[in-house]
Amino acid sequence: LSVLYGLFHRNDVVFGLLENQAALAARLLAWFKRVPCIINLQSGDTEEYIKGKLGPLSFLYSLVYAKKPRYVVLSRYLKERAMAHGVPEDSITIIPNGVDTKTFHCVKPKKADSVIITASRLTLKNAVDDIIRALPIVQKSIPKANLVICGAGEDEPKLRVLAQELGVQDSVKFEGLVPYNDLPGKLCEADVFVRPSLSEG
Repeated sequence: LSVLYGLFHRNDVVFGLLENQAALAARLLAWFKRVPCIINLQSGDTEEYIKGKLGPLSFLYSLVYAKKPRYVVLSRYLKERAMAHGVPEDSITIIPNGVDTKTFHCVKPKKADSVIITASRLTLKNAVDDIIRALPIVQKSIPKANLVICGAGEDEPKLRVLAQELGVQDSVKFEGLVPYNDLPGKLCEADVFVRPSLSEG
């Protein structure tokens, strides 16, 4: 649908986000319209995982990479992956993730409890279960330690059950999806930010 939409609108440049159908649509539309194409690579999933998920359509993954588009990647790792697929080095620019320090800054408030916070999509890859499993260990040294989880996702019911099984449900607060503008305030209330992950770009 994005290709059809693009065919009937002016395109000075086409941008594809992530190594998926968006990148394929961007490449196809750029070819039709004869305009530059930029593809942003961010995925930390292994290529084996991506191809396994695609099954018989795994050959489509290799079409994300080509010599003509420009690629923006957020790490050397993703640059090397693209080059391994034949993308010329001078077609790749690394732009790491950044932070708006005017928005994300605070003076730490004084409080009695110790607060650990995390913010991510609640999915297996982001290993929020590891933080919940660590909380009883932390509470041996810091009994009043609490965990605040900002985010939503398919693993939330499992994570709630895990907190109950470990007996820390009263020390784990699920905040749900926190609006971007509210996140700095949540982070300021914490002593420690933890962001584990099993796979990142």
